[in-house]
Amino acid sequence: KGQKQGYWEKKDANNKRVYEGEFKDDKPVGKFKYYYPNDSLRAIMQFKDVGNIAYAKLFHPNGKRMAEGKYINRETKDSIWTYYDESGVLISKDNFRKGKKNGKCYVYLPDGELSEERNFKDDLEDGEFKVYFDGFHLKSKGQSVNGKMEGRICYYYPNGVEVAAGYYKN
Repeated sequence: KGQKQGYWEKKDANNKRVYEGEFKDDKPVGKFKYYYPNDSLRAIMQFKDVGNIAYAKLFHPNGKRMAEGKYINRETKDSIWTYYDESGVLISKDNFRKGKKNGKCYVYLPDGELSEERNFKDDLEDGEFKVYFDGFHLKSKGQSVNGKMEGRICYYYPNGVEVAAGYYKN
């Protein structure tokens, strides 16, 4: 019926591996591996629900992990995604629902301490945000509504003393 079945390995014009994995009725099933042109591993995808859900582990060209998360419908991010720099250090954690940021999202400093926490609704910053000097001492805090700062925003010295504050509208 013209549908892919069983193990497949796709190669590019230069005979370099692009991916390898199993198909059932033209849908990916189980573990797939994707490769960079230099043959290093680009991603490992674990397909579930007849290929509609994929748990992904993405890698930098140097082999260190780049990101982990879940896709729905093959390319739409869903649930918690974690991102790492080229040395494998956690840099951020984002919550997605149907491809859009929703809920709390975090950014981390190179030492692993929290740098920012922000709330999102349908890909727009919405709710309280906090920015830290070192994971503990506030640098700034405030509120966003529909992607724009709203209300009182405060800025602090590293010792915790308020240095500036103001009110935003849209």
